[in-house]
Amino acid sequence: MVNLCVPKRTLFETLYSDLMEIFQDRFSDETYADDEPICFGIKRNGEELENPAKMPERVFARCQHLAQAYSLHLLSSINYYESTSLDPTQCQTLVEELEFIQLVVNDPLLEKYLPRFKEIALQCAQSPFINTTLLVIEGP
Repeated sequence: MVNLCVPKRTLFETLYSDLMEIFQDRFSDETYADDEPICFGIKRNGEELENPAKMPERVFARCQHLAQAYSLHLLSSINYYESTSLDPTQCQTLVEELEFIQLVVNDPLLEKYLPRFKEIALQCAQSPFINTTLLVIEGP
């Protein structure tokens, strides 16, 4: 006899569950623990970075690939193998691109790292010292 109160799992639910189990390590910080960090922070008047934040290199690359897939030009063009400096106007664009990625992607690691990255970019974008404030992004 079939119990009508217990719904059967759909094929999609089964595949989704199986795939999420197989690729679960992609959402774990431990997977990226040995990655070189990408550092980003505010630099005023050429001084040292203020309270820099870090993101594992492959997580930053993931973010850039998503930006490229959605034709988000600023984030996808950052070369983190060199020191990249963004002015407040560029930072406003970066904030918008990061907000878009947060809205369209369900990724626990990006949910962990993007808010801080966006916060720092927003600090730069809102700086009253337009000519002396930069967001600096540096990689390995």
